[in-house]
Amino acid sequence: MTTKLWGMTEQVFRNRSVEVHRIEVRKGGYCSIHQHRHKSNQFYIESGKLRVTVFGEQGRPPEITTLDPGASLTVAAGAVHRFEALEDTVAFEIYAGHNVDPGDIVRYSEGGFTDG
Repeated sequence: MTTKLWGMTEQVFRNRSVEVHRIEVRKGGYCSIHQHRHKSNQFYIESGKLRVTVFGEQGRPPEITTLDPGASLTVAAGAVHRFEALEDTVAFEIYAGHNVDPGDIVRYSEGGFTDG
């Protein structure tokens, strides 16, 4: 298990095209604004509540989705996004793509994007 500022993550499965992580996010915890260039990022909520923001192109408002237990959301490869826990949350992140690369992430500074 790997400790993050927002909680913990544990890789539970990985092959060439799929990678699955179980994450525990403390209420109020959030990840950096980032994108995965070559893989999609699906969230499946086991417990708690997670808000996922997908940032639109310059000048377009972000899409904000709140996920409850049993809900899922797929963020397309290349889409800039972030998550935030509205409650203590346990979720699965499922990455899919051709030759899934754990290093396929681009992080942005807080000043790099705005919420609308």
